[in-house]
Amino acid sequence: MINHDTQWDSNAHLDLEECNPWPTIFKAKYNFDFENKLKPKVIDSLKTADQVTQKLRIETPEKDGGVTSVVLATLQKKHQQEQLTQPHEWSEFSDFKEFVTNTASRVVRKWHCDPGSPRAVTRSWINVHPQGAYTEEHMHHGVLMAVAAYLYVPPNGGNLLVKNPLTPYKFSEPMHRQYFSRGGEDGLEWSTVQVETGDVLFFPGWLTHKTEKNSSTENRFVMSWNISFTTEVQIDMADSKDFYPEFNKY
Repeated sequence: MINHDTQWDSNAHLDLEECNPWPTIFKAKYNFDFENKLKPKVIDSLKTADQVTQKLRIETPEKDGGVTSVVLATLQKKHQQEQLTQPHEWSEFSDFKEFVTNTASRVVRKWHCDPGSPRAVTRSWINVHPQGAYTEEHMHHGVLMAVAAYLYVPPNGGNLLVKNPLTPYKFSEPMHRQYFSRGGEDGLEWSTVQVETGDVLFFPGWLTHKTEKNSSTENRFVMSWNISFTTEVQIDMADSKDFYPEFNKY
């Protein structure tokens, strides 16, 4: 029975508030001044990475023309090629590294991790996506925190897509028929995180993610840093030759 004495606002649904007491993804802003300070060095690094990728026929998550310098980080670790430096080792990112360190400390507190546990940047790289290119679905195994820094995103350059980590629990619900991806189309288990130049995202390494295709005629440049607890187990795994088996025979 409806109680007609109850105060009811027919527009109340318009004021529905999203309450997220356990936030997963955080966004900050940083002025990279990409065109003036970074672009030539970034492009040179990516050209070297592309040559290595082609020569060694390495499969990467970058598709339809995308290139990643993560292959240089791997070669540096496996073969002690000191001339191959990672972005977090560049002097151009010294101020950004301090920014990341300070922001990451705030994030781990939000996640209720032990703020006293030592952390370090264990790997970094840059991706470039020309028109139509994208990063396919993946996660950062064994990593506490992934940092995605948007050095340059042109108009219509594409956004980040994240997969709902609660999907296994959706099976207890009457799921929408379009929830899961099928036929090349993304389902409702994927959500869009809007990004633009200067955005820096902080999220758990276990969060499955990918990018939209770049629909612009300009290149999109995205830098990634991995932050890990510096335990011996994780450092050993990162340095293990079994971690990137495609390099073992070279």
